[in-house]
Amino acid sequence: NGTYISEGTIFHSQTTTSSYFGVFCKYTSTRSDKFFFDNFVVTGGPVVDIDPPLVDSIQVISSTEIDVFFNEPVNQSTAEQIINYAVNSGIGNPISSTQNTTNKSIIRLVIANPLANNTSYILTVSNVEDLAGNTMLSQNIPFSTNFTQSANYGDVVINEIFPDPTPTQGLPDAEFIELVNNTDNAINLKNWVYGDASTKVSLPEIILQTTDHLILCDESDTALFTGYGKVLGLSSWPTLNNSGDNLGLRDATNNLIDTVPYTSAWYNDADKATGGWSLERKNPKSICSDASNWGASNNSNGGTPGAQNSIFNTITIPFELVTASVISPSSIEMVFSQRVEPTTVITNNFLVTPSSTVIGATVNNQNQNLVTLTVSPNLELGTTYTVTASNLTDCAGNGIQNDSSVSVSLPQKQDLLINEILFNPHTGGSDFIELYNTSENAIDLKNWSLLYFNNAGDSAHKIISNTSRMVEVGEFVVLTEDSANIKFEYPNSADGTFLEMDLPTYSNAEGNIIVLNQLGDLNDEFQYNENMHLELITDPKGVSLERSNYSLGKNSANNWHSASSTSGYATPGFENSQFIENEKTSSTITLNPKTFSPNNDGYKDVLSIGYKFDEPDYVATVTIHTANGQLINTLVNNQTIGTTGEFFWDGTNSNYELMPTGMYVVMVRVFDLNNNQQVYKEVTVLAMP
Repeated sequence: NGTYISEGTIFHSQTTTSSYFGVFCKYTSTRSDKFFFDNFVVTGGPVVDIDPPLVDSIQVISSTEIDVFFNEPVNQSTAEQIINYAVNSGIGNPISSTQNTTNKSIIRLVIANPLANNTSYILTVSNVEDLAGNTMLSQNIPFSTNFTQSANYGDVVINEIFPDPTPTQGLPDAEFIELVNNTDNAINLKNWVYGDASTKVSLPEIILQTTDHLILCDESDTALFTGYGKVLGLSSWPTLNNSGDNLGLRDATNNLIDTVPYTSAWYNDADKATGGWSLERKNPKSICSDASNWGASNNSNGGTPGAQNSIFNTITIPFELVTASVISPSSIEMVFSQRVEPTTVITNNFLVTPSSTVIGATVNNQNQNLVTLTVSPNLELGTTYTVTASNLTDCAGNGIQNDSSVSVSLPQKQDLLINEILFNPHTGGSDFIELYNTSENAIDLKNWSLLYFNNAGDSAHKIISNTSRMVEVGEFVVLTEDSANIKFEYPNSADGTFLEMDLPTYSNAEGNIIVLNQLGDLNDEFQYNENMHLELITDPKGVSLERSNYSLGKNSANNWHSASSTSGYATPGFENSQFIENEKTSSTITLNPKTFSPNNDGYKDVLSIGYKFDEPDYVATVTIHTANGQLINTLVNNQTIGTTGEFFWDGTNSNYELMPTGMYVVMVRVFDLNNNQQVYKEVTVLAMP
């Protein structure tokens, strides 16, 4: 205000003369932007202000209100003279000019003739004085109108969520959400309310221009995000739950503008869901805010605050019936790709054939992608039903695609088989159970469960999944607590087959595993024992038991065998190494090619020794001999093998020396647990170019 007050004086006696003046600051990295300096005076007495004020910017508040921002506080008497302001295009002088009571550099103009929207104008300002009495010359400032307006649902959307910033990939280690203006007009967020189920906070006056991105964060983290774009720090920050939350945005009149009921499953990536990556909206123009429109960020920093999302995609997601499952003999739960408009969920829009009538249809209030049908009479065991949905619309008003249909049936015993189990993992490793869908329909694991008990009195009952998780016909699913550990221990594991859950604690000696379907009925069971492992395996740690056949002796101990060493002692997510087709095949040894030339030219460089047996649990020794019977190399020595596989010979002896051109004999000797032995001899030719 022009009156200066001393805040303190320090006398430094050690230095009496100097060529330079400056300030030394000692600070932590998080406080580097918490201070500033201005208007240092070193010599020459008081600073005399001789510069007139200038208009820095203009902000259009409404069609009749304009805020003028000067570069310094201005004299009230001259700043409030309406004759000092004029807008071209016939608008003329304002009818009032009022200085902001807290910021003397802001003047609010009110005009009588309304401004047209999306139009360019020029404001002329003159004769306004600063506090030192300097009078500005006439200044012409161009501006354009883009009025704020009331918002409808989806006009402003929550576009990005960062609930778990640790471990950081490059973004600040702090939570944020991002808002985007979807309209062609500016929107004032004054008195809007953002929050979750437990905490809500009112937003101050801030103009969100068309296509603007606005980062919301905790007030103490504001400085961390200033380099990313427009930021608004909130004094009361609703903490984002890592596992999921229901976020909402309402306007000043409490109208719902957007809601996002996110969960960690929306990442569709188990690794990114552990932290350091944001959830991004694919299509901000789509008001459907469900899992299909969200995903993990692909940006190397872990997210894109203040910028277009890395997974941005304006392609409309088709509205269709994805799947359905039986949840009781009289109820079917349907899963749609988008939120269903509740007013279209009526019984006439659903058909269940054969011979079943829909007598009730309700949409799930918590998850409007789900619709439950009630049918009469009850569904019959062994019958496959077709469920058809028609005349429905999604949350965006899109009609359902071509009367979507799916098949469902009451689950039958052993539709989902226990196919492989690792109950004695490596030290520090994780157990796993692999299930296999042998039915003719996809199976939803929602509300399926595992039971476990053993002779020592241990028992447990664990839900496999609380949400929809489909297992397609002929597909494997691997249940484990630590998929990363299984992938590390068994690098050939099939990606996309893992489902993490809280497994029961399995005894390394024996136990009984039971799989219950969504109705609580017995689906499959397996009573394992460590003695079921191959006798030649001295240490069963890290070795799984595999089912050999899906239909023969399903729960017989003879149908279970140790995974082969050639497979890495486990086959999570893909066909078992000890799998046997129902049709018996003759035992064979095949060489391919019969003649090979290991000259590293990329053509027939290596000999493949293939094998195929009709029984599991063989132990093999594979040796290479010269034509006169001299042993030159042992490829495999007493190694457990699966029913099918192959070995390779590169034409070298046991000292890794390339053998000369000639005929060689491949000898394969196999024996089973009863010491029944079979010997195979095949001839190959090693040729040189």
